[in-house]
Amino acid sequence: MSKFSYKNFEFRILESKDVNYEDVKVKLGEKFVEEMIELMYTLEVFTEEQLKYIFIKNYEVLESRFEEVLNILETNGMIKRILIISDETIEVLVLSDNSIKYLQDINDIEIEHEEKNEDYFENKKDKILSKLITNDLVIKYFEECSLFHSFEIEPKIEIEYEGEHGYISPNAIINLGEDMNAVHFIVYAIRKGENWENEVSQNVKYLETMYLEYAKTEILTKKPILLCVCEDKKQFMKVYRFFEKTEMPLDYLAFTTDDNLYNKKPKDGIYIVLKDDNDNINIENPKIVELG
Repeated sequence: MSKFSYKNFEFRILESKDVNYEDVKVKLGEKFVEEMIELMYTLEVFTEEQLKYIFIKNYEVLESRFEEVLNILETNGMIKRILIISDETIEVLVLSDNSIKYLQDINDIEIEHEEKNEDYFENKKDKILSKLITNDLVIKYFEECSLFHSFEIEPKIEIEYEGEHGYISPNAIINLGEDMNAVHFIVYAIRKGENWENEVSQNVKYLETMYLEYAKTEILTKKPILLCVCEDKKQFMKVYRFFEKTEMPLDYLAFTTDDNLYNKKPKDGIYIVLKDDNDNINIENPKIVELG
């Protein structure tokens, strides 16, 4: 079972350096400091290993440089460390308010930000765990898919729902290949928190709208595959039943589980659900060649 499956976690914010932003902002001009803060802002919640892998791959820097920049941020009170305590203890990182002030200074705009205090961690367990499992999925595809091209965390995809203009924000988009050969995966990570089925039921309505009214965009140049990341097969069959009641084309629907993510190659870890002529359900591995 994944370390990011839903359990009754306790969150503990570790003591961090309390530094006045005005005293340290002049020290933040080192190369890659801005890039790391921006990446942290995008990921929002992450382990140090996740950050290290994505940062080094994105910016093609040495591990020693990563460690130097991370030390600059920690020494100057720009990050906080939090323990997630359950059967095993996981340390995660988030940006401090000083980092948000820095982003606002260099961009000269207000930055959307939710303070990462005890209430945030207590009230958003599902969201936090979904972010962490998504980071691991992105890294898995980065490492093992020869056609991996790019990713975007929580992109905003515009939709019209019941006459109202808005957007959905899946956990990630993973792009394989380029241009005419592009394959898009929309990642929807689902954890077994309180009322998770009610949340899925509502999100399915928005996803159905996106697929039925799909139009090519800069983010999605082709109709994407929706990849639901579930904790186990039992959960993914429950999720499938929600989609089965919609008019969404189910040939764009795929699943993976925590066990598959950590123990199988991407091309072997995806499930699709098919029905035969008698409406019997079969679960198959489609062997998607683009996954390498």
